[in-house]
This record gives sequence, structure tokens and C-alpha cells, in this order.
Amino acid sequence: MVEKGSIQLDYFNSMFSRNLLAQLASVENSEVRSRVASSILEAAAYNKIRVLEILEVPEDVRSRVVGEIKGLISMLKGTVLSRLMGVEARITKLYFEALRYVIPVEYGFKARTRRPPKDYFSAALSYGNMLLYRHVLKEILRFGLDPRLSYLHTPYRHRPSLALDIAEEFRQAVVDLAVIPLYTSRSMSIKGDFQVFGSSIYLNKRGNFKVRRSFHHRMNLKVEGRSLADAIRGQIRKLLEFIHGDRSEYTPFRIQ
Repeated sequence: MVEKGSIQLDYFNSMFSRNLLAQLASVENSEVRSRVASSILEAAAYNKIRVLEILEVPEDVRSRVVGEIKGLISMLKGTVLSRLMGVEARITKLYFEALRYVIPVEYGFKARTRRPPKDYFSAALSYGNMLLYRHVLKEILRFGLDPRLSYLHTPYRHRPSLALDIAEEFRQAVVDLAVIPLYTSRSMSIKGDFQVFGSSIYLNKRGNFKVRRSFHHRMNLKVEGRSLADAIRGQIRKLLEFIHGDRSEYTPFRIQ
């Protein structure tokens, strides 16, 4: 058994051990880490633009927001992670401002809220994101990578930060495009699908079922013979090829 910091490697010459050592080396390289982080954020920004193009956002709003997001994308370069995340936060704020014009007003959505969600739309997004994180984490572990070693999100002992990284590429394609139609069609019942605790709003059992069903449908829907579940697995393979030097760059997922 070999120890490197808090990473333990059993069976040093096994595939899993080689993967972990390559992963650790790539994360410890600040230039590599910043390149991967920047590319993930850039792909996520373009995915937000693509969703706004798909949805019935008023043309003047869409044009303004997309223009501002494209201007911010050029700033997603550099080695200072906090600066990158600051730009990402501005992009995300613009994106949700545009979504306000799509989500019916009765759901009380004015801005994305978390921990806890404070409106009926944010409640479903939070649950959908949790489902996505769990799925990505399962796939990461399948390939023998350490979910704590990440590029975009700060590595932390008990947090699956790599799952958050990969999920960032798929949040719009999987969660947003699964959840938004439930609201634009008014399929989510305020009285029947939620539970309210003070200012906090969560899905109840029936609401969970509706979001989970839409999530799994979206994940398994095949386009040209390939599902989003396949795409997630493919991205983890790409990451493995990158950290082993078989790819010169890691290319994140973008909605076509």
C-alpha cells in the first residue's frame, strides 16, 4: 500500500492505482487545473445560451442576456480560481434572470435560491441537481477515480468535488431541460407537490416522483443512438484519457 497525502493506494500496479496517481498529478499541476476549470465553465456558459435559445424567452431579453454572457465568456481564462468562479456567478445570475420570463409567476421564482430553496422552481432544481450529482459520482467511482480530487470546485475531504465538476457540464442539458417543462406546462401543483417550512420550500413525495421521472426520462432519451447517461460516461473516459496523456486537452460536453 502506498500513501500520498490522504490518498491511499492498494495494489500499486492496478488500473485503479494508476488512475489515481495520474489524477493526483493533474490536479496538483496548477496550469492543468486552471485549463480544465476554464474549459468546464466555458462549456457550461454556452450550454446556458443554448437553453435560452431553445426556450420561449422574449427575443429582446434573450438577445441582451446572450450578448452579455458571450462578453463574459472571454473572461473565463486565468489561474485564479476565485476570479473564474466570480465570472461564472455573473453568468449564472444573467441566465436565471432570463428564466424568470419563462417560469409562470405563480411559482414565485425571482432568483435562484439554495440551502434552502425559497421558491417552488428552485426546490425542483435543487432536487434535480442532487440526482445528477449522485449519478455522476457513481460513474466516477466506477472508473476508479477519487471524487475528492477536482479542478473547478475546491477539493475537500468529504465532498465529491469531481462529481460537481462533471455535473457542471450537464446541469442545463439534464436538470434544467427536465425540470423547466414541468413548470411551463404547469404540471407542478403548489398545493400537491411541495411542503413549506417557514420560508423554505421543498418537494414532497409526489413532487419528488414527478421530478425524478422527468430526470430519468431526460437522462435516457437517445439522440442518434446516444443518451445523456452515455455522454456522462463518455466525459469521464475523456478525463481519464486526458490525465494519462492520451488527449492534449479535456473537452467538456456542450449541448448541440
